[in-house]
Amino acid sequence: MGIEAINIIIKNNMLKEEGIIVFETDQNKYISEAEQLAKVIDIRKYGRVTLVFLGRKE
Repeated sequence: MGIEAINIIIKNNMLKEEGIIVFETDQNKYISEAEQLAKVIDIRKYGRVTLVFLGRKE
């Protein structure tokens, strides 16, 4: 569901130039999928959960 939402946001140009998407996951496979859709700004791990901060690709 999260990857689909990121895809919709990017495809429809809904993210402002300085905007950030915060994506929460506990599965690494979704991180690599998110990296293909948007620019990874930061990745932070909190226990099982990983937060991925995404921005627009240039």
